[in-house]
This record gives sequence, C-alpha cells and structure tokens, in this order.
Amino acid sequence: IRYPIDKSSEFITIATTRPETMLGDTAIAVNPKDKRYKSFVGKTVTIPIVGRKIRIIKDNYAGTEQGTGAFKNTQEPEFKEEEVGKKNNIEIRI
Repeated sequence: IRYPIDKSSEFITIATTRPETMLGDTAIAVNPKDKRYKSFVGKTVTIPIVGRKIRIIKDNYAGTEQGTGAFKNTQEPEFKEEEVGKKNNIEIRI
C-alpha cells in the first residue's frame, strides 16, 4: 500500500498480508535507525480511500531487514501493534 505523505510528492510504501485492515490504521511505524525514513518521522500520511490522517512514528518493532522496513500499525488483532500504539500514545480505533 502506498501512503501519500501530506504536503509532499513522496510516498511511504508498506508491504502487508492484510490490506483490508488499512481502514483501522492508527500510525505508520519506522525503525529509528533506518536512514531511509528519518526525514518522514513526525509527518502525516493520508489513508487511501478514507482520507484520514495518521502520523509516521519511530519504533524499534519496525524491522530494517523485513518487508519495506515500515509497518502500518492497526493495533487489532495484533497485540504487538497494540503495545506500539500505547507506547506512542496513539488512539486505538477498533
């Protein structure tokens, strides 16, 4: 899924096996050590279809060697994503 970064012509791409959960996304998380995304942290993206804005956050749970190195945080049904959301003070949308 390509998420357009607000006020920019850039995108952040997320690889997922559960694209249908996009409607419940609460954030995009990137690893703080991943230099590819350093300039994206703190910016917002717009969720395709629904137009809701979510933040790009940094979290060590995002792997640098797996997929695109960024993940969409949906919080349900994944418990690890719920922990990331709580730790980063992100609204839970169920």
